[in-house]
Amino acid sequence: MPTPPAARPRVVRPLAAIASIARASCVRASCVRASCVRASLLAGVALLARTGAAQSSPASSDGSAAVSPDERRALDGVLASVGADSEPGCALTVLRAGRPVYAGARGRASLATGAPITPRTPFYVGSVSKQFVAATAMLAVRDGRLRLADDVRRHFPELDRAATGGRPLTVAQLLGHTNGLREYESLRELAGHDLREPYGVADLLALVRRQRGGDFAPGEEHAYNNTGYFVLARVVERALGRPVGDVARTRIFAPLAMTRSAFRDGRAPDPSDLAVGYGRDSSGRWVPAGPRHTVVGAGGLLTTVEDLGRWLAAFDTTPGGAPLGLEEMVTPQRLANGLPTVYTAGLFAVALGARPVLQHYGAYLGYEAFVLHDPVDRVGVAVTCNRQGSAPYALAHRALRVLVGAAADGSGGYRPRSLVAPSTLAAFPPGAPPAPLLAALAGAYYAPRTGEVWWLSRDSTGALSVRGTGQGPTALRLQAPPEARFVSDEGAIELVAPRGADGGGALRVRRAWRPTVAADTFVRVARELSPAEVPAALDGAYASADAGARLVLTRASDGVRARVGDGASRRVHSAFEHATGIVLVLENDWVLLAPRGAIGRELRLSHAALRQLPFTRAAAAAP
Repeated sequence: MPTPPAARPRVVRPLAAIASIARASCVRASCVRASCVRASLLAGVALLARTGAAQSSPASSDGSAAVSPDERRALDGVLASVGADSEPGCALTVLRAGRPVYAGARGRASLATGAPITPRTPFYVGSVSKQFVAATAMLAVRDGRLRLADDVRRHFPELDRAATGGRPLTVAQLLGHTNGLREYESLRELAGHDLREPYGVADLLALVRRQRGGDFAPGEEHAYNNTGYFVLARVVERALGRPVGDVARTRIFAPLAMTRSAFRDGRAPDPSDLAVGYGRDSSGRWVPAGPRHTVVGAGGLLTTVEDLGRWLAAFDTTPGGAPLGLEEMVTPQRLANGLPTVYTAGLFAVALGARPVLQHYGAYLGYEAFVLHDPVDRVGVAVTCNRQGSAPYALAHRALRVLVGAAADGSGGYRPRSLVAPSTLAAFPPGAPPAPLLAALAGAYYAPRTGEVWWLSRDSTGALSVRGTGQGPTALRLQAPPEARFVSDEGAIELVAPRGADGGGALRVRRAWRPTVAADTFVRVARELSPAEVPAALDGAYASADAGARLVLTRASDGVRARVGDGASRRVHSAFEHATGIVLVLENDWVLLAPRGAIGRELRLSHAALRQLPFTRAAAAAP
């Protein structure tokens, strides 16, 4: 596999760089269809008529940049759609040409005190913090204390070389989520830790030290995770000899007058007016969602929409369009082979319709936040919420549409970059693929690298449909027989069956939202196994030293079951014999592989945020 580049990534003109990959994807869960956006907008207007306008204020002294009365009413309607003013809610700020033109809020910062949310109310903003951690790293690079090509072990020797397959891991690969490190939230979940359980830097350091493998080799793929930014924060602190919070306070927040922003690292009390994060209990009541940790890296920032507006203004008021002149903030990162990814240093570079935007979502225990910058029309939007399920990305996209119109929507939502040219995509032959071809391709396939299982079948329209672990049902269109190249309607998935109607063999799959150096290979399973055919030698207990977790396979009246840690027992709903071993698919889409040659001695667990984590046979638990 290619060696990660040793040189600093080439800096290109920011807007051109973003536009060149603007149709690449962000986190798919954030996507919003046009019909949903339109329905939500109408619902917001209706709610506004019933409940009255949200709190808002004219936020610009520049008449040329200010919003019109119609725009203001529409933005008030966006906020009103959040929910009743007596519930947890959201704050919203909008900028035009680097100037705030709207600031509003709706809902309660605390249900206990009844304090209202205002644009100056601080919130915990989760992964929106990453762009500020990235900025401290780039400041360390500017100071000459850190290089993007540095192997992180120069500053973070705790990371075992086995965690990256013996490869160097660079600072640039931490910044761009091309590091391959295992997701610490997934590892903690496997070990039986609840998401609401507080943890500290020492807990995560111990977890990272234990890793003797990763999800992929550094530089080979883009896959968003939190571990890379936890390590990045430690690297910055050691390179500069100061906590990330101090660097951000003196070199980012102070110069930009972000007076109500600070990293929550346990060294100072929370602001007295900090919004409380809420979720709903089983009866539907709003309840505080839980404690907050004090780890800086993947998250940790407390801030307001007013301060986030000052940060977004820097994209339009700084020469070159990058806050503090940090061009990497607006320049997409690249894989080892030079392929651009969908991520800069702390921001997703995506498209809303045909419009390039920079944006990022954050969420943690009742808090959600979203920031967006449109470099074409120079519009910025920031949303902070203290109600779980508030979908701030949808609110931000609607706010952007108010200011720039339908051009920000296209056919709806933001979408992945097409893997084929639009002209080629439009020329795909209409109608269903030949029945013999569909029959030859139908069946189950397993991807040994990622641990995914996909099922191919004919849907009700006669098209080839793919569904799988971590992949909802998606119709594919035939492009180029006899090789049998299929793509999804928007070109986000490309599937090539080299042997076409001959069947068998392997599928080559590329996905726009997950750029990789090489296509993923899915190999047809040999046969499906009934519960009785699953080898009894698999039954028993296994342990993962990397995760500190235990996995037990047992037999029950409804078949084979698996339990990880103290979690629920999950039924195996599909089992296959494959060239690589026995594959078991659990109800929650987790996949277990019993490698051929190690049946009964080893299992490997994979799911959407973790790949091929090894478990080895352990002694049975004492009665």
